[in-house]
Amino acid sequence: MTTTTSRRAALTGLAGLAVSPALAMPVINVPKDIDPIYAAIEKHRRLTAESEAICLEAEKIESELPHGVLDMPCVPTFPIRGGKFELIEKTEDYQTLRYQLNDLTGEMDHAHSIADLRKEAKTIPAKHRSAWFADRSAALKREQDRIDKILNESGYTAISERRSSLDVAEYNAGQELITTRPTTLEGIAALAIYVSECTSADYSLMPDGDDRKIVLQNIAAALRAQMPTLKVDAGPERGGRRGA
Repeated sequence: MTTTTSRRAALTGLAGLAVSPALAMPVINVPKDIDPIYAAIEKHRRLTAESEAICLEAEKIESELPHGVLDMPCVPTFPIRGGKFELIEKTEDYQTLRYQLNDLTGEMDHAHSIADLRKEAKTIPAKHRSAWFADRSAALKREQDRIDKILNESGYTAISERRSSLDVAEYNAGQELITTRPTTLEGIAALAIYVSECTSADYSLMPDGDDRKIVLQNIAAALRAQMPTLKVDAGPERGGRRGA
Protein backbone atom coordinates (compact mmCIF):
# COMPACT_ATOMS: atom_id res chain seq x y z
CA MET A 1 0.00 0.00 0.00
CA THR A 2 1.10 3.54 -0.59
CA THR A 3 0.02 6.87 0.82
CA THR A 4 -2.84 8.45 -1.09
CA THR A 5 -1.36 10.84 -3.66
CA SER A 6 -3.61 10.38 -6.68
CA ARG A 7 -7.15 11.60 -7.30
CA ARG A 8 -7.58 13.56 -4.06
CA ALA A 9 -4.17 15.19 -3.85
CA ALA A 10 -5.59 18.50 -5.05
CA LEU A 11 -7.94 18.61 -2.08
CA THR A 12 -5.19 19.77 0.24
CA GLY A 13 -5.65 23.24 -1.17
CA LEU A 14 -9.40 23.01 -0.68
CA ALA A 15 -9.26 22.21 3.02
CA GLY A 16 -9.59 25.86 3.99
CA LEU A 17 -12.46 26.58 1.61
CA ALA A 18 -16.09 26.33 2.61
CA VAL A 19 -17.16 24.58 -0.59
CA SER A 20 -15.90 24.21 -4.15
CA PRO A 21 -17.39 26.33 -6.98
CA ALA A 22 -19.35 23.50 -8.61
CA LEU A 23 -20.78 22.43 -5.27
CA ALA A 24 -21.79 26.00 -4.52
CA MET A 25 -23.47 26.59 -7.89
CA PRO A 26 -27.04 27.80 -7.38
CA VAL A 27 -29.71 25.21 -8.09
CA ILE A 28 -32.11 26.37 -10.79
CA ASN A 29 -35.68 25.76 -9.66
CA VAL A 30 -36.96 23.60 -12.48
CA PRO A 31 -39.07 20.56 -11.49
CA LYS A 32 -37.05 17.35 -11.86
CA ASP A 33 -39.83 15.67 -13.82
CA ILE A 34 -39.44 18.39 -16.49
CA ASP A 35 -35.70 17.93 -17.05
CA PRO A 36 -33.84 14.83 -15.78
CA ILE A 37 -30.46 16.58 -15.89
CA TYR A 38 -31.09 18.26 -12.54
CA ALA A 39 -31.43 14.97 -10.69
CA ALA A 40 -28.23 13.70 -12.37
CA ILE A 41 -26.34 16.87 -11.42
CA GLU A 42 -27.57 16.78 -7.83
CA LYS A 43 -26.60 13.10 -7.46
CA HIS A 44 -23.07 13.74 -8.70
CA ARG A 45 -22.78 16.90 -6.61
CA ARG A 46 -23.76 15.01 -3.44
CA LEU A 47 -21.39 12.09 -4.07
CA THR A 48 -18.53 14.47 -4.91
CA ALA A 49 -19.01 16.30 -1.63
CA GLU A 50 -19.09 13.01 0.30
CA SER A 51 -15.97 11.74 -1.48
CA GLU A 52 -14.02 14.93 -0.83
CA ALA A 53 -14.97 14.92 2.83
CA ILE A 54 -14.05 11.29 3.42
CA CYS A 55 -10.78 11.70 1.55
CA LEU A 56 -9.71 14.58 3.78
CA GLU A 57 -10.65 12.48 6.82
CA ALA A 58 -8.60 9.55 5.51
CA GLU A 59 -5.60 11.79 4.84
CA LYS A 60 -5.79 13.04 8.43
CA ILE A 61 -5.67 9.45 9.70
CA GLU A 62 -2.78 8.69 7.35
CA SER A 63 -0.78 11.61 8.74
CA GLU A 64 -1.07 10.17 12.24
CA LEU A 65 -0.01 6.61 11.35
CA PRO A 66 3.47 5.34 12.29
CA HIS A 67 6.08 5.71 9.57
CA GLY A 68 6.07 2.86 7.05
CA VAL A 69 2.73 1.33 8.07
CA LEU A 70 1.22 2.00 4.65
CA ASP A 71 4.14 0.28 2.92
CA MET A 72 4.28 -3.44 2.24
CA PRO A 73 5.29 -5.66 5.18
CA CYS A 74 9.05 -6.04 5.34
CA VAL A 75 11.25 -8.55 7.19
CA PRO A 76 15.00 -9.22 6.96
CA THR A 77 15.81 -12.37 5.04
CA PHE A 78 17.96 -13.48 7.94
CA PRO A 79 17.03 -12.98 11.61
CA ILE A 80 19.51 -11.04 13.74
CA ARG A 81 19.62 -13.43 16.65
CA GLY A 82 23.26 -14.37 16.76
CA GLY A 83 26.41 -14.50 14.73
CA LYS A 84 28.26 -11.53 13.32
CA PHE A 85 26.70 -8.72 11.28
CA GLU A 86 28.49 -5.97 9.43
CA LEU A 87 26.80 -2.93 7.91
CA ILE A 88 27.96 -2.58 4.31
CA GLU A 89 25.45 -0.07 2.94
CA LYS A 90 22.93 2.33 4.44
CA THR A 91 20.60 4.94 3.00
CA GLU A 92 17.76 6.93 4.52
CA ASP A 93 15.27 4.14 3.85
CA TYR A 94 17.38 1.00 3.51
CA GLN A 95 20.37 -0.85 4.84
CA THR A 96 22.26 -3.96 3.77
CA LEU A 97 24.12 -6.20 6.19
CA ARG A 98 26.66 -8.96 5.69
CA TYR A 99 26.08 -11.81 8.13
CA GLN A 100 28.05 -14.81 9.32
CA LEU A 101 26.22 -17.38 11.42
CA ASN A 102 27.65 -20.87 11.81
CA ASP A 103 28.29 -21.98 8.23
CA LEU A 104 25.94 -19.42 6.68
CA THR A 105 27.40 -16.27 5.15
CA GLY A 106 26.02 -13.72 2.75
CA GLU A 107 24.30 -10.37 2.43
CA MET A 108 21.05 -9.89 4.28
CA ASP A 109 18.26 -8.40 2.20
CA HIS A 110 14.61 -7.80 3.00
CA ALA A 111 11.49 -9.67 1.86
CA HIS A 112 8.03 -8.24 1.32
CA SER A 113 6.16 -11.40 0.37
CA ILE A 114 6.23 -15.19 0.40
CA ALA A 115 7.39 -15.02 -3.23
CA ASP A 116 10.42 -12.99 -2.09
CA LEU A 117 11.21 -15.60 0.54
CA ARG A 118 10.93 -18.47 -1.96
CA LYS A 119 13.36 -16.66 -4.22
CA GLU A 120 15.80 -16.00 -1.38
CA ALA A 121 15.50 -19.61 -0.16
CA LYS A 122 17.60 -20.74 -3.11
CA THR A 123 20.61 -19.04 -1.49
CA ILE A 124 20.18 -20.93 1.80
CA PRO A 125 21.98 -24.29 2.19
CA ALA A 126 19.57 -27.19 1.78
CA LYS A 127 19.98 -28.47 5.34
CA HIS A 128 18.86 -25.10 6.75
CA ARG A 129 16.30 -24.20 4.10
CA SER A 130 13.09 -25.59 5.64
CA ALA A 131 13.78 -24.15 9.08
CA TRP A 132 14.80 -20.81 7.56
CA PHE A 133 11.67 -20.59 5.42
CA ALA A 134 9.37 -21.46 8.33
CA ASP A 135 11.05 -18.85 10.55
CA ARG A 136 10.93 -16.05 7.96
CA SER A 137 7.37 -16.89 6.87
CA ALA A 138 6.22 -16.63 10.47
CA ALA A 139 8.06 -13.32 10.84
CA LEU A 140 6.40 -11.97 7.70
CA LYS A 141 2.96 -12.98 8.99
CA ARG A 142 3.63 -11.33 12.36
CA GLU A 143 4.61 -8.13 10.57
CA GLN A 144 1.49 -8.21 8.39
CA ASP A 145 -0.68 -8.85 11.45
CA ARG A 146 0.98 -5.91 13.22
CA ILE A 147 0.25 -3.61 10.29
CA ASP A 148 -3.34 -4.85 9.97
CA LYS A 149 -3.93 -4.25 13.69
CA ILE A 150 -2.69 -0.67 13.47
CA LEU A 151 -4.77 0.08 10.37
CA ASN A 152 -7.91 -1.48 11.85
CA GLU A 153 -7.62 0.22 15.22
CA SER A 154 -6.88 3.61 13.65
CA GLY A 155 -10.00 3.38 11.50
CA TYR A 156 -7.94 3.54 8.31
CA THR A 157 -9.14 0.18 6.94
CA ALA A 158 -12.82 1.04 7.36
CA ILE A 159 -12.50 4.52 5.89
CA SER A 160 -10.45 3.21 2.95
CA GLU A 161 -13.19 0.73 2.10
CA ARG A 162 -15.79 3.49 2.33
CA ARG A 163 -13.65 5.78 0.18
CA SER A 164 -13.27 3.10 -2.51
CA SER A 165 -17.02 2.52 -2.54
CA LEU A 166 -17.69 6.26 -2.88
CA ASP A 167 -15.11 6.58 -5.66
CA VAL A 168 -16.97 3.96 -7.70
CA ALA A 169 -20.36 5.55 -6.95
CA GLU A 170 -19.05 9.02 -7.89
CA TYR A 171 -17.59 7.74 -11.16
CA ASN A 172 -20.83 5.93 -12.07
CA ALA A 173 -22.84 9.06 -11.25
CA GLY A 174 -20.50 11.05 -13.50
CA GLN A 175 -21.05 8.63 -16.39
CA GLU A 176 -24.79 8.86 -15.81
CA LEU A 177 -24.59 12.65 -15.78
CA ILE A 178 -22.69 13.12 -19.04
CA THR A 179 -25.07 10.77 -20.88
CA THR A 180 -28.30 12.25 -19.48
CA ARG A 181 -29.79 14.48 -22.15
CA PRO A 182 -31.23 17.81 -20.94
CA THR A 183 -34.76 18.52 -22.15
CA THR A 184 -34.78 22.29 -21.56
CA LEU A 185 -32.50 25.17 -22.48
CA GLU A 186 -32.05 25.86 -18.76
CA GLY A 187 -30.98 22.25 -18.27
CA ILE A 188 -28.45 22.51 -21.08
CA ALA A 189 -26.99 25.59 -19.43
CA ALA A 190 -26.94 23.89 -16.03
CA LEU A 191 -25.06 20.89 -17.47
CA ALA A 192 -22.49 23.05 -19.24
CA ILE A 193 -21.87 25.20 -16.15
CA TYR A 194 -21.64 22.25 -13.78
CA VAL A 195 -19.23 20.30 -15.99
CA SER A 196 -17.00 23.34 -16.56
CA GLU A 197 -16.77 24.17 -12.83
CA CYS A 198 -16.76 20.67 -11.28
CA THR A 199 -13.58 20.17 -9.26
CA SER A 200 -13.67 16.39 -9.80
CA ALA A 201 -14.10 16.56 -13.58
CA ASP A 202 -10.66 15.13 -14.34
CA TYR A 203 -11.08 11.96 -12.30
CA SER A 204 -14.77 11.20 -11.87
CA LEU A 205 -16.75 13.13 -14.44
CA MET A 206 -14.62 13.20 -17.59
CA PRO A 207 -11.43 11.21 -16.91
CA ASP A 208 -10.53 10.85 -20.59
CA GLY A 209 -11.01 12.46 -23.97
CA ASP A 210 -13.86 10.15 -24.98
CA ASP A 211 -15.95 11.40 -22.05
CA ARG A 212 -15.35 15.01 -23.06
CA LYS A 213 -16.56 14.18 -26.56
CA ILE A 214 -19.64 12.42 -25.14
CA VAL A 215 -20.72 15.40 -23.05
CA LEU A 216 -20.22 17.80 -25.98
CA GLN A 217 -22.23 15.53 -28.27
CA ASN A 218 -24.91 15.29 -25.60
CA ILE A 219 -25.14 19.08 -25.30
CA ALA A 220 -25.19 19.45 -29.09
CA ALA A 221 -28.00 16.91 -29.46
CA ALA A 222 -29.99 18.62 -26.70
CA LEU A 223 -29.55 22.01 -28.40
CA ARG A 224 -30.69 20.63 -31.75
CA ALA A 225 -33.78 19.15 -30.09
CA GLN A 226 -34.62 22.52 -28.54
CA MET A 227 -33.75 24.49 -31.66
CA PRO A 228 -34.67 22.25 -34.62
CA THR A 229 -34.24 25.06 -37.15
CA LEU A 230 -30.71 25.82 -35.97
CA LYS A 231 -28.19 25.50 -38.78
CA VAL A 232 -24.51 25.38 -37.94
CA ASP A 233 -21.63 25.16 -40.37
CA ALA A 234 -19.56 22.34 -38.91
CA GLY A 235 -16.57 23.39 -40.98
CA PRO A 236 -14.56 21.32 -43.48
CA GLU A 237 -14.33 17.56 -43.43
CA ARG A 238 -11.46 16.12 -41.42
CA GLY A 239 -8.28 16.64 -43.37
CA GLY A 240 -9.83 19.31 -45.64
CA ARG A 241 -9.41 23.07 -45.73
CA ARG A 242 -11.87 25.95 -45.93
CA GLY A 243 -12.03 27.44 -49.36
CA ALA A 244 -10.31 24.49 -50.92
